[in-house]
Amino acid sequence: MLAINDLSVRHGHGQPWRLQGFDLRIGPGECCAVVGPAGAGKTAVLEAVMGLCPVDGGTIRVGSSASDADAIERRRNITAIWGAGAVDDALTVRQNVELILRLAGTPLPTPSVINRALRVMEMPDRRITQPTSALTSMQRFSMWLAIAQLRGTPILLLDDPTATWTMTDIRTATQLHNELRRSGLTILLSTRDTDFGCALADRIVLLDSGRKVAEGAPSVIFSATAMDRP
Repeated sequence: MLAINDLSVRHGHGQPWRLQGFDLRIGPGECCAVVGPAGAGKTAVLEAVMGLCPVDGGTIRVGSSASDADAIERRRNITAIWGAGAVDDALTVRQNVELILRLAGTPLPTPSVINRALRVMEMPDRRITQPTSALTSMQRFSMWLAIAQLRGTPILLLDDPTATWTMTDIRTATQLHNELRRSGLTILLSTRDTDFGCALADRIVLLDSGRKVAEGAPSVIFSATAMDRP
């Protein structure tokens, strides 16, 4: 479970707001998409949850704890994928997975367990021992989904992953996410792609200029938005 209450974030000291009074609660196994144009504050939500930017007000809670945990403690329960996912192109796919798990403090599985997780996320066998420079954007993303599975964190954050994807990639990602969600994973997605957000999410949050303007099921949010248009 992820609970955000009255969250406010500025661009910098004395600078304009990135977020103001933002509230959000996501339960186990739920996927919520934060949708809006560039500059709406979508990435600020994810950065604040990860403790990557100063917070001017509000609380962020992960799990059922009665008080806020610090950012380092929160990160132990979160896997975050920025874009399609950063990789070291000089390393193979499995070496990248092993490196990231070590950096996260996760006990290292055997190669066979890593390979199995990669296959579940539709990584071709021939790619597992090749440098990640040979991967497509979607395959890099699949590698990171396998890392999320291997870490076993209850929360997955995704920041605008679809920029270089094809429609086939989006369909593949939707199928893979459904696989992860069946295990009870909580997913918070930031995206400008409303089609992807609607395909993936149980709930949509619309942001504009750092403020929440609507929240609800995709069919409700976008039918209401369409009715508001002149």
